[in-house]
Amino acid sequence: MGMSTTAAIADSVLTDAHLHALGLVPLGTETTVESVALAPEDRSACVVRTDAATIIVDGGEQLMALFDASAVALPGTVHVAAAVSSVDYSAYRVFVDGQSVRHLEHEDGEVTVDEGDASPAEDVFRLPSEDEELEGEIDGDILIQSLPQLAGFPVDIFTLTGAAYAAADSGDTADDSAGDSAGPNTSGSEQHDPKSRKRGFFGRLFGA
Repeated sequence: MGMSTTAAIADSVLTDAHLHALGLVPLGTETTVESVALAPEDRSACVVRTDAATIIVDGGEQLMALFDASAVALPGTVHVAAAVSSVDYSAYRVFVDGQSVRHLEHEDGEVTVDEGDASPAEDVFRLPSEDEELEGEIDGDILIQSLPQLAGFPVDIFTLTGAAYAAADSGDTADDSAGDSAGPNTSGSEQHDPKSRKRGFFGRLFGA
């Protein structure tokens, strides 16, 4: 199936302050991962919290900053994946204690970014190349579906139901005080300063 989806899985329970640092605010309702992935125009995201992890999925641009920043204000390990089938783009990124340790991007049939040490688990979404001298292509659909496995939380991501969140600048909030909450320590994070953020593919795609 073709998709335009971004997903992030953290190995900790993220607070609303952490999510607000990503530009997300709660709507006070529930939604499903499937509905969010199929309706990117509503600018909503689905946030699923378990006892040991947080899964965030959106069908648009809410999480794009995670691919344009070298550091994020999130604790623990965070695996992020994106797929935009219509333009043959996919990406995979891993942050540990806020710092990027793995960054892989695939665009127009070739790998354009390959930073950090690859994990053997990446073979699940990397298709072998017919030319031994070329790197294998990335299947974005499989990447999104296998992200829970890569992050160590094997679930069918598209069957999940969670809390609905929206982009902070959309005006659709259940509690305007979210923006006034004491957020996590953002020292060293580039994503809170748009001027210092590298303009990556998602920034170009959505005009951010």
